Amino acid sequence: MYVTSTLLNSVSVIDTEPASPTFGAVVAAVKTGTHPHWVTLSPDGTRVYVTNRENETVAMIDTASNAVPLPAVKVGRSPAQVALSPDGTRGFVANLNSRNVTVIDTDPTSPTFHAAVATVTLEGRPFSIAIAAITSRESPRRRP
Repeated sequence: MYVTSTLLNSVSVIDTEPASPTFGAVVAAVKTGTHPHWVTLSPDGTRVYVTNRENETVAMIDTASNAVPLPAVKVGRSPAQVALSPDGTRGFVANLNSRNVTVIDTDPTSPTFHAAVATVTLEGRPFSIAIAAITSRESPRRRP
């Protein structure tokens, strides 16, 4: 289990395996950035993405080592939440105070892995974000 510890600027890793001698204990504290806010697990369980509100970044935690192997990605102001595409190849970050969504390449096989690849400007202030699985090339707004 990964839990943000905002005032400590870290993410606490808690052992959730009932048979483990450390069950229910914090087994690691991972420094991610200033004021970590939201955590999202990759579909394959190998990475955790963390929004850091104060330094306007998204950090990636490797779940095998509970370490941050790469520098955090710079995103917009006050990143609130990150959501991943169902296939895990794109991360979408709702940036509250810059009124946009940053798209991050989260495909480890891509040459632009762990980089911001696009920004979508909005009129409102995005806070929460969810990704719908679309099975055709048709626009989601045209679906009945």
